[in-house]
Order: sequence, then structure tokens, then C-alpha cells
Amino acid sequence: MWDSSNDYRLKVAEKSVELFLRAMDGANLKGKWSKKPAVEAARKMIPEIQTLYFSYLSPLEMADATQIASLEEGYHEIIESLGGSAWNRQFLSMAERIEREKLEEGY
Repeated sequence: MWDSSNDYRLKVAEKSVELFLRAMDGANLKGKWSKKPAVEAARKMIPEIQTLYFSYLSPLEMADATQIASLEEGYHEIIESLGGSAWNRQFLSMAERIEREKLEEGY
């Protein structure tokens, strides 16, 4: 039996959602962003991840679990709430010149 309660992928997923929620709480994003639906979608992901912790499904079985489908829906909802697949271009177009230069240096 697979011990899903110690699966590092689930721990990374849960931590990622927590950090995303923390970042969104203090975020003051420029432009038109649907912050509330993104936060709600992320909050719905936490119970799905916790359910997988104690499912004791093998990785192959976990990939086909309904919780994974729910997590994928949440992911797509967050992306759409923040501007869709082209959100990064939209964000950069609204950023000030100094901010753009800092971001470009980092890449």
C-alpha cells in the first residue's frame, strides 16, 4: 500500500496553494483582475489535497482520482480569473518602466 500521507507531490501542492493565498491577500495588482474567484478556487483546492493525503492510492490511481480533476478545474479557474493564458503580457503592459526592467533582469 502506498503511503500517500508522505507523498512529496501533495506536500508541494498544499504549500503552493498556501503561498498563493498568502500572496493574494497582500496583492495590489494593477489592472482588472478577478481576485476573489481566484482566492475561492484556491481555498477549494486545500480539502481536495487533504483528501488525497489519506486516500492511500498509488500514484497511478491518484492520477485518475476525482480530486485531481477538481484540482485541475481549480487551476484553470485561477488562471482565467487572473487574465487567462496571456496574463503575463497583460501584467507587463500595465507595469511601470522601472518594474518592467527589474522583471526583465530577473529572466
